[in-house]
Amino acid sequence: MKDIKYGVLCFIPSVLLLVFCDSFPNEIATHFNFFGNADIYSSKWYIILLVPVLGFLGHVTYMVILEKRPNWIGRNGIKKYSFLYFPMLTCFAIIFMLWNS
Repeated sequence: MKDIKYGVLCFIPSVLLLVFCDSFPNEIATHFNFFGNADIYSSKWYIILLVPVLGFLGHVTYMVILEKRPNWIGRNGIKKYSFLYFPMLTCFAIIFMLWNS
């Protein structure tokens, strides 16, 4: 359970986004069709608040599973950095959505 503290990394993009939120459009593309065209738009507050919360919950769930069933993850090399999967995924998701807005 010691690696759950790294889940706080999921919220660092939110802090930065709150600082710069006035410069973002009110609606940001959050889903793209097969041809790369945006077909679903969401409020910028969805990106700032909900995406990091979901990333943190995914991180906590992953860490609990890793604690209870350590053999599910695989080799030790993968386990060594597995605590960073969801924080990094959250950062990449936010960057991707803002890049394409």
